Amino acid sequence: MIRPGKLWMWLGLSIIFIKASPCRAAFERLAIGARPVGMGGAYVALADDADALFHNPAGIAQIPVRMIGASFSRPFWLEDLAVGSLACMQPGPPGRWGASWNTFGNNVYRENTFGLSASGFIHPRLCLGVTSKIHMLSIAGYGSASSLDMDIGCILKVTDLASGGLSLFNLFGSGLATDQERPLRLMTLGLRMRVSDDLLLGAQIEKETEGPILFRAGQEYEISSHGTIRLGLKTHPTELFGGVGFSLSRHRIDYACSSHPVLGLTHYVSLILRIDPPFRERN
Repeated sequence: MIRPGKLWMWLGLSIIFIKASPCRAAFERLAIGARPVGMGGAYVALADDADALFHNPAGIAQIPVRMIGASFSRPFWLEDLAVGSLACMQPGPPGRWGASWNTFGNNVYRENTFGLSASGFIHPRLCLGVTSKIHMLSIAGYGSASSLDMDIGCILKVTDLASGGLSLFNLFGSGLATDQERPLRLMTLGLRMRVSDDLLLGAQIEKETEGPILFRAGQEYEISSHGTIRLGLKTHPTELFGGVGFSLSRHRIDYACSSHPVLGLTHYVSLILRIDPPFRERN
């Protein structure tokens, strides 16, 4: 039984989303990882920790050790929209391997995506990666369905201080039950530049099957060997992002916050565990 208050809340949100954007398919792209979010999502050319499995699978080729990452967010403070993820990586040979899982929704409507990734360098400055994944959708009273899909990505190190990245998501775009439940294809293209020992900049454009071209930009500033501040923004709609990171020996805790012009704040928290030696110094 749906309480009247919750019914009106969902009705209001539906009106806002319908007015603000075109109709979305199932498995809309999720904001995963407090570090990428804190940089406005401009992460495709950086992708150097466990969050790479969700943003650019080529990035795991840059990680020489075992790593585990977990993240959680509750968009606009609504428990029914909770997002969680888990990722782990293992060095080869050959190349690097990873497994990932992310989930969205509640006991009535639930989306789960499981992925297996592989990545490696095909040139000293160029790495490629691929993720094979399965989407699983479950709706109470209607049953469940699943489909297979694939992401691919690459990172090119132009110089020691700058690199470019490209990712293509949901290449197959295979539907679940109907075309309306078909995951949307997405292309992201970005640039990462280290301006100084303390400052890292990122910029990115992305285009979904349906929708305008989005622009994302962010920066990461290291205030000490243990602390980092991040700022970012995106367009369509315009959103501002901010975050902090704390490194403790081999581990890192990240927090980020985004501000939607209509729906308000969303908080993100992530934990990165590095199983082997301390984090690599610079990217």
